[in-house]
Amino acid sequence: MLNKLFGFSPATLRWLAVALLLASGGPVIAQDEGADPPGRVARVNTIEGQASVQLAGDTDWTSDVINRPLTTGDKVWVDVSSRAEMHIGSAALRMGERTGVELLNLNDQITQLRLSAGSLSIRVRDLQRDESVEVDTPNVSVALLRPGEYRLDVDDNGNLTQVAVISGKAEVTGPDHTYRLDPRERGEFRGSNDIQADVGDINGPDALDLWAEQRDAREERAVSARYVSRDVPGYADLDEYGSWDDDPTYGPLWAPRVAVGWAPYQTGHWVWISPWGWTWVDEAPWGFAPAHYGRWVHLHERWCWSPGRRGFRPVYAPALVAWVGGPSFSIAISSGGGVGWFPLGYNEVYRPAYRVSNNYIRNVNITNTYITNNTIINNTTVINNPALRNERDRRPYANQRIPGAVTAVSRDAFVSARPVGRHLMPVDPRMVAGAVATTAGLAIAPTQRSHVREPRETGREMRAAAPESNVFSRPIVTRRVPPPVAPSFEMQRRAVIANGARPVPLQQMTRSREYPQVPVRIVRPTEARSVDAERPIDAARPGSSERPGMNRREQPEPRTETRSTAPVQAPPAVQAPVRNDRPPSAVRPFDRYAHPVPAERPAPEDARVRQQQEVVPPREQMQRAEPQRQVPQQQAPPRMEQPRVEQPRMEQPRMEPQRREPPPQPRMSEPMRRAEPPPAPPRAEPPPRAQPQPQPHPQSESRGRPERGDAQRDR
Repeated sequence: MLNKLFGFSPATLRWLAVALLLASGGPVIAQDEGADPPGRVARVNTIEGQASVQLAGDTDWTSDVINRPLTTGDKVWVDVSSRAEMHIGSAALRMGERTGVELLNLNDQITQLRLSAGSLSIRVRDLQRDESVEVDTPNVSVALLRPGEYRLDVDDNGNLTQVAVISGKAEVTGPDHTYRLDPRERGEFRGSNDIQADVGDINGPDALDLWAEQRDAREERAVSARYVSRDVPGYADLDEYGSWDDDPTYGPLWAPRVAVGWAPYQTGHWVWISPWGWTWVDEAPWGFAPAHYGRWVHLHERWCWSPGRRGFRPVYAPALVAWVGGPSFSIAISSGGGVGWFPLGYNEVYRPAYRVSNNYIRNVNITNTYITNNTIINNTTVINNPALRNERDRRPYANQRIPGAVTAVSRDAFVSARPVGRHLMPVDPRMVAGAVATTAGLAIAPTQRSHVREPRETGREMRAAAPESNVFSRPIVTRRVPPPVAPSFEMQRRAVIANGARPVPLQQMTRSREYPQVPVRIVRPTEARSVDAERPIDAARPGSSERPGMNRREQPEPRTETRSTAPVQAPPAVQAPVRNDRPPSAVRPFDRYAHPVPAERPAPEDARVRQQQEVVPPREQMQRAEPQRQVPQQQAPPRMEQPRVEQPRMEQPRMEPQRREPPPQPRMSEPMRRAEPPPAPPRAEPPPRAQPQPQPHPQSESRGRPERGDAQRDR
């Protein structure tokens, strides 16, 4: 009815309804979100030695690896005496020599890798609830369940897989059982059908582990992590090649150290990568993050990169540029028929050329720059509405009028993946200012040379290292069925031409024809169990430096501070801490148990009686006790050994040797202790037997038995 009243077409009404849903905050139900490209890619950032890549749908190996975005179906091979580092979001993968890794499935929730041979060190920094990381080998499938550090090794024959959990938690699934590995455990899984599982303590670090620790320490020291999300591949490379500044208008800005006259997207080349289409590959070591995330700002006569919002997981984009075209631009360049572009500025919306949902458009913009929801809503309606697109394209971009911002090359150099810096074409600034600019891309179909850069274009002739034919052809064990193998690049190119030189989703191309699957063996996880309970561990294996069937480097001594498995001995009892909050009369625990109790020490009952008598003054207690003990003391003479009971040192001044009386007994408030006689005073002569005892001992019952025995002996 509305189309009859207002003259709107059905397509326009459909996109107006989407805009109303966005404005109301309701759910976005627009195009099929399953056709959206993944928001993550892999990036090889460091190679020491030789490494090569086999792109999805291709059969040749190429050495054009650094900074090239890798996606599902791409394979990486690290040659002899070499090593390489690759990042997938915040996860870091370090590959040793003779290592083959394939990206079986890579999207926003799944990271599924194939380790066909070699050594792989993985650090998973963050793992969200709906995210999974799986590494499939020729005989087992390993699921990394928690963030941590892991090490996997596969021998050349594919019959032995070693999994070490330095930190985190892993589950290893074979054809029949699922095994659990906890931190600091290392398992060996031998065989293909009947898996023989052994577990033990992790070994000391080898050369690959030490190199991985150095790379981790470099990322931990990165100042750029304060301003850039760790999910952005290449954030750690910014510190070495630029500096940060906080601008009151744009917020954190990073300025690279470049030559005068440099502009973004000027040192690199263009390649066609499905499903995004034309993708920029930067040649600078730091060029990956600023080329695929954030925006560029020209401030104070220099270019600065704005990373965007840090609190969101960023969404990858093939190139955040606006394309310049039209008849006026063709006249602006000297020879005509060129292609030009410039970087998007702060708060400018990116509208991709590939078919995506409105939810994807919102995410790819709000995670890479500061854009309000109203801006996204207004531009979402324009994307697929040709009637309104020209109105938006006539709006000027901030960087379009900056001198030197627009870069142009010939059409042949553009589609042939040639280095842009060596094929620049002069541009008339007056004609560029009036040219039509758009982010939707140009309708330029790829050619046979658009897939990968030729070796001669790299500036150095280098043979691409290739593995043996059976490395990636052997079947693997997996929990999850990977996507079908991508069609050849020629098939992709024909589909793009049929689609009007626009990218075609790989799902649409694989559904139209049956393509071979990756040779896999599907296993189902069972209840995880410990390997210790199933099979005894060979005592010689955990401590050995060489593993059977493995080509390992020489291993240094284990790091006892982090990976030692020796039991910790308890400290001696004498080193126990002494509490100062105890009363002076309390006995410390280690004193009570460490020293033997003397035989003359009073019994516990006497101690309680003595504590009760402490409230009575000593003199009054002695007066009350004297008449009770007067008669028996006259009948029984004192013992000859009476001087053996010595008084404490505190009572030495009370002795009266002139009266030749026995020394007084210790005070009742003092506990009975055996003390050595003082060396200063000489030993007194024994008193006469007829002299009575003036001071009886309070504990007469305990001391009375020897006295009665002496009296009976005298009688």
